[in-house]
Amino acid sequence: MYEGFLRGEDSTSYWHRMKSQYTGQEIHDFADVMEEYSLLDSFKGSGTFLSLLLARCDEDLTLEPRGFDFLGNGYNKGRTIEFDGSVGDYVGRDMNFGKIVVKGSAGKYAGHRMIRGELVIRGDVGDWLGNQMSGGIILVYGNRIGNGIASKMDGGEIYLESPGLNLETAKNSVSDEMTKGKVYLRDKIIAFK
Repeated sequence: MYEGFLRGEDSTSYWHRMKSQYTGQEIHDFADVMEEYSLLDSFKGSGTFLSLLLARCDEDLTLEPRGFDFLGNGYNKGRTIEFDGSVGDYVGRDMNFGKIVVKGSAGKYAGHRMIRGELVIRGDVGDWLGNQMSGGIILVYGNRIGNGIASKMDGGEIYLESPGLNLETAKNSVSDEMTKGKVYLRDKIIAFK
């Protein structure tokens, strides 16, 4: 299972030789191998490879995210993936179905180009949350949010649920480039187009 990954094959050729289905245990094992290689400055694709496997698994999973970028990239299964800790940038990018729960903080561009599904972030979130989002729901429970929320958003809903966020901070964090969608602070709409 790991040979192409370890040889540095590009994701397209590796994808064509992958099995049609993976178990949760195989994904856990692969994540352990990827952790070693993701620490190299020259290799940043660990989360993308893990996402390829997640797209071929029909189980609800809980994984340690290890700070990988691009976790849940293109996720389109009707299952729940839980990342037990903080993740890097682009979690839930191009997500099209299912549910991703981050039991920690998320980096920049969480929910980038999200189409459908639900992304739950239990901790803080970086800049550009919901950037270019066209549908789905994002819920954030952390006390710190980045700038540029809903930038170029064209649909969907973002809920900022933390009792520690004040209205002024939340409003100032929403981008003026939002084209369509809704952003809520708890039960109050703070941006709507």
